Amino acid sequence: MERNDDYRPIACDLYDRLESIATLRSLVRLTLKDEDAGPGGASAEGRIADIYTREDKQEFLRLDGGQEIRLDRIIGILPIG
Repeated sequence: MERNDDYRPIACDLYDRLESIATLRSLVRLTLKDEDAGPGGASAEGRIADIYTREDKQEFLRLDGGQEIRLDRIIGILPIG
């Protein structure tokens, strides 16, 4: 889910939480901003396989299924199980 709009860096505490979830290999459901999905947004589930920064300074995570999500699109994190 990559958009052409300007990236907005996320809060440090959210980044730290994502890193912690990735380290623990916890299963998680992410609620995402997605104008096409309506007011409730979209969602994605999986384990966080990687968190990285691209050359253009945009931060992303990759789920174990291969889906890449720009960090400023995350509006909710729910541990599963």
